[in-house]
Amino acid sequence: MGIFILGQGYVGSYYAQSLERSQFIGGTSRRKQDLKIHFDLNQKDTWKNLIPYLSNSESVLWTFPAAKHESDIDLSLEFFQTYLKNHFTLLLGSTSRYNPLFPDAWVNEDTSLYLNQPRVLAEEKLKDAGACLLALAGITGPGRDPILWLKQRKIPYAFKYFNPVSLPLILKAISSLMHLKPNGESYCLCDGSPKTWKDTADDYYSLGRLEQEFVFPYYTTTFDSKRVNSAKILKILNP
Repeated sequence: MGIFILGQGYVGSYYAQSLERSQFIGGTSRRKQDLKIHFDLNQKDTWKNLIPYLSNSESVLWTFPAAKHESDIDLSLEFFQTYLKNHFTLLLGSTSRYNPLFPDAWVNEDTSLYLNQPRVLAEEKLKDAGACLLALAGITGPGRDPILWLKQRKIPYAFKYFNPVSLPLILKAISSLMHLKPNGESYCLCDGSPKTWKDTADDYYSLGRLEQEFVFPYYTTTFDSKRVNSAKILKILNP
């Protein structure tokens, strides 16, 4: 029995490539013109397109946000209960779900959540129904180099913490959880070395990859700046 991937964006596409042909059952796309299986959570008539593939799947990797609007929350749960409840389902989330008690606080799976966010509410309902959640920090890998975000002036706050997580570590974590199948659990994942964006920029200075004239718009942190503690899943990955 293989693995079916809901959504093939950045992580989903690389995970599909990492699987053996016999493991990869298929993947979905919202765009009809793609050569993948057409599926849109908000279009219930597309759900039935998954039936032939899910019958040959033991596990499902759900890669897109479980909800963007409040109206999506019940829809996500209905889809899960109808099609996925008999499959191990690994849901990819974001460590932005964790609400630090104060700026730059350490957060982990026990930290309070931003329960005013539809995505987080949907994730919690899916967890209660048996799905497993892997919350990812700042994804780095091919085409996702932090130096580009700095050069493109996408990072305004010098002393906000950056929690990188590399693509190889993400793929390793997904594979491990697919093997263990811990229903209803949640894990947060980063490389274990959070740095402020100022320290990250200084590293690039020392390598000669960032011009000395580079400045941040604001030399401050933010109320939601956090440092991610991945000890729970790292015990699995590095026993």
